Amino acid sequence: MTRRHLTRRTFTLGGLALFAPAAGFSGDLKVATAFGPVTIPAAPERIVALDAAAAVAANYGLRPVGATTVSRTSLTEAGAQILADVPVVGASTYGGQLRYEAILALRPDLIVGMVRSGADHSALYRKLSAIAPTVLIQSEGAGALLETSDALAATMGLEAQAQADRDAYGARVAKSHERWSGARQHGPLAVISGRDRQILIHSSISWTGRIFRDLGVSLPPVARTDEANGVQLSYEQVDELSDVQGFLYPTLDGQPSPEVQPILDLPGFRRLPAVASGRLVGLPDIWPEMHLTANRFLDGLDILMNKLDAA
Repeated sequence: MTRRHLTRRTFTLGGLALFAPAAGFSGDLKVATAFGPVTIPAAPERIVALDAAAAVAANYGLRPVGATTVSRTSLTEAGAQILADVPVVGASTYGGQLRYEAILALRPDLIVGMVRSGADHSALYRKLSAIAPTVLIQSEGAGALLETSDALAATMGLEAQAQADRDAYGARVAKSHERWSGARQHGPLAVISGRDRQILIHSSISWTGRIFRDLGVSLPPVARTDEANGVQLSYEQVDELSDVQGFLYPTLDGQPSPEVQPILDLPGFRRLPAVASGRLVGLPDIWPEMHLTANRFLDGLDILMNKLDAA
């Protein structure tokens, strides 16, 4: 693993306070977390990355010594190659899915991961911190994952990369806001997927709902909720999406993903005005968790906006 010196200034990001030594000093770094203060090495060489931390590390070119399972849609091509031969230490930090013996065998000098807010993760933290210094960052829902991922990056010495993508995202949002706010004259947009023969529409607090909010893009009334990341409609309720003026959906290897293909083939869906007019765009990642992948999502939105402009 490439040696990365954590020699940054003091800052607070996503609920994580880092108190870094002065530039050029190679001492340890104190971190204030929701689980108490943690002292981590200034140049960790054997990082175990859990949940979103694994995608952050790999997408920014850092190869952890161990990681939990990562969805392919969360990774760039380079990130997927980095994780291809990294030992898997479990499916997730949730529900007792970690293999602590596997983590211990990797002899990590730092464990970094994400946990969801609203639950007691103290037992998980105690087990992990008994193996190595552990930083677990709590995420306040899917809509806060961009900031959570930035905090994970900072903990692993990847702040510069995260900052560059955050700045690029902010610049694109500022430039596009007026254009996308004008999309209100066309009507709402929707991001859809499928589950158990249901149409899943991303809500206001979802991954993409956060981006829509930043841009001033409206959602269909059925998706305007802060109760869940998605709202489900039966196939028979597809007409509730008749006012949607543009759709985005997930793809896999350039084709509609298996869970969404039945919806795209549904006669009622194909009769919707936006679909009949070709105003739908497929994207490999409709669950952006980093500013890096949020910028890729904006690329797809630009394509959809061009279709709206041409309508």
